[in-house]
Amino acid sequence: MSHEQQRKKVSRLLSQYTDPKAVRSHALVEGAESRREGLRSAAAGAGAGGCRWTEDMTALALDECECDEYLGLKFYRTDPLPFIRKACRIVNGSKGSFNCSDKDGRPNGGGRGGDSDNHNDGSRLMFVDHEFPVYESARLQVDLHSNKKDGEYKTVECTPGIISSSNIRDFRTDRNRVRRIPHFVAKAKLQNDNRSGVGDSSKKSSEWKWVRASSMEKNCTIFSSSPPVSSVDVRNVIQGKVGNCGFCSGFASIAASHPEVFVAAFNGGSASRNGAGNEEGNDCGTMECNRIFEECGAVSLLLYPMGQPRYLLLDDYVLCGEHGRDAHRKGATHRNGSTSTSSPSIHSLLPTDLWVRLIEKAYIKLQGSLASLDGHYKYNSLYRHPARALQLFTGSPVALEVHYSFSEGDDDVLYKLLAMATQGSYARVAHCRKTTEGLRSNHGYSLLWVGEGKSGVRLVCLRNPHGTGSFVGQYGFGRPTSELREALLGKEGGGAMPNCFETSPRSGRVMWKQSQQQEQSQTERGSHPTLEGRGDGTDNGIFFMEFHKFVECFPMVTLVGPIRPMELAAVASSNVNASLRSASKSNVPDCVHVVKRENLRHAISIVEEAASG
Repeated sequence: MSHEQQRKKVSRLLSQYTDPKAVRSHALVEGAESRREGLRSAAAGAGAGGCRWTEDMTALALDECECDEYLGLKFYRTDPLPFIRKACRIVNGSKGSFNCSDKDGRPNGGGRGGDSDNHNDGSRLMFVDHEFPVYESARLQVDLHSNKKDGEYKTVECTPGIISSSNIRDFRTDRNRVRRIPHFVAKAKLQNDNRSGVGDSSKKSSEWKWVRASSMEKNCTIFSSSPPVSSVDVRNVIQGKVGNCGFCSGFASIAASHPEVFVAAFNGGSASRNGAGNEEGNDCGTMECNRIFEECGAVSLLLYPMGQPRYLLLDDYVLCGEHGRDAHRKGATHRNGSTSTSSPSIHSLLPTDLWVRLIEKAYIKLQGSLASLDGHYKYNSLYRHPARALQLFTGSPVALEVHYSFSEGDDDVLYKLLAMATQGSYARVAHCRKTTEGLRSNHGYSLLWVGEGKSGVRLVCLRNPHGTGSFVGQYGFGRPTSELREALLGKEGGGAMPNCFETSPRSGRVMWKQSQQQEQSQTERGSHPTLEGRGDGTDNGIFFMEFHKFVECFPMVTLVGPIRPMELAAVASSNVNASLRSASKSNVPDCVHVVKRENLRHAISIVEEAASG
């Protein structure tokens, strides 16, 4: 059977199973041996046509992996990575059974390097996500607005994944509400690429470009540190060139208190194997997700659509700036410590870490484009809202958008609610609406801590997702160190420092303290050079301010939680849901419940019920 006949038969079989409740991918043939032969035949056909991983290969590999459809994408009920690894080994000529429980060795011809669309050493096929094709030769045709009255539109060729046709349609409907769309078109537009001055000047490239991880900096992987949890730090979540500050701040707040959640999301959802070591004391730094990522160019992310644990499959293409070169600039640094000053994506201070870029890519895939995550984009952008994005990632039953006003009568109730949330297991985003003393209006900040010092002063600790740009007012960055220490420890200095803070031995400055797992890892192995000293005399975006001033500048807070292990995350209390419905004043049927000032006390009961449930 020819490759074209295989493709048509697979397409016909798949089209028969389109039940949105449970779509099962039926392979071309049955049985392990037949599937292996089918994959090899598909690989031979792909090699003849340009050595590309095909949709047929994915369908054959995931024959035994059931999935549900959500937003038109496949969410798998079991982790698809072992199946993809087996398929990769088969199509690349490696010996071994198709049984995913086998533990045969790595394929011959391994190793990294190169920048091909679908392989990393000129001969090995690498996984390609055809649900979200962003490989080198992929193109997107968009029709821009016309300067003529006859209704004709100018067609522009763009790199996919940055802009979509639906974005252009929405732009025509209301240019004011989606006014940054031309900016994304300019970044995605393909132009003749003759930067070197030699070679083929007809080759086209866009300013923002999708690049395979294998062509990025050496040893670039999901988690480059060992154990992996030490890669996850609140300082390692830096916003890119897109206005998704609330989205970025929400994930940074999780990294501050629950770094193991990110490791588990890439590690098959295991709550016990969190990357800090297992019960035998073995190092989990070389996790399976890292190995499969480097070997096959595939990664799966555990998400919770409709509250159910499911796996979203991705390839290893990540979005970079400066024609894909921002990941290669080893010597370039920014004042916030970032090795990339031009990355359009959320990125880590550790240049070899891709975990935060891949999380953002999952939401780009869900939305269809990076532009749909931008803060100025209003239409058809389900996960631009940080509460929806965080709830999808954590599976938490409570997603609140709390609105309040600058009033002394509300301070006590609001303080209790936010203190409970920050000292519990909640993701928190504070939305600023006032430009003053270093704060930026219409900007989202991570709400790290709310508490009262020994002096009786109520304080708030926040973080700017830019990794710089702190508040410079009272108790803020640049103020005398003694001012904040006295507020936290009392005039005599005899109080105990809150557990989430530590005092710098060099400057005496109060700094954010990493989680217990990160602290133990760095005690044993030493901190990463990029993070050493961050926050000690440097504006890293983490700052304090008085609670009363916080209420004045931040009239809205997003809370999502409680964050629980995988086995508990999908279980939502019916009492909590009933309380949410009665407290919410939102007219939109949505998972995000809006709580107004008069319902703050009810919101406290919701948080308490969720914690006990």
